[in-house]
Amino acid sequence: MKKLSQALGLSKDQVEGVAEVHKTFSAEMLFAAQYGKEERAKMVEKAIQKDLAYMNYMLSDSQYRKYVMLLNVTLHNRGLK
Repeated sequence: MKKLSQALGLSKDQVEGVAEVHKTFSAEMLFAAQYGKEERAKMVEKAIQKDLAYMNYMLSDSQYRKYVMLLNVTLHNRGLK
């Protein structure tokens, strides 16, 4: 969380909200990992879309663009996209 906060230049108020959204996103990804390939892909996509919607609400435009870039790189590196 600390590195993400620094990379996005989050305010103190944003840090708390982003941490909660990230915790939810991580839990949903762990839950999705328990399912078969087809069902897992649907659950991962749903978790990503929900995460992006929440982040879009909490971040400024420039922060959100950077977050999307970081998320895409992370998902690609982990073989999820």
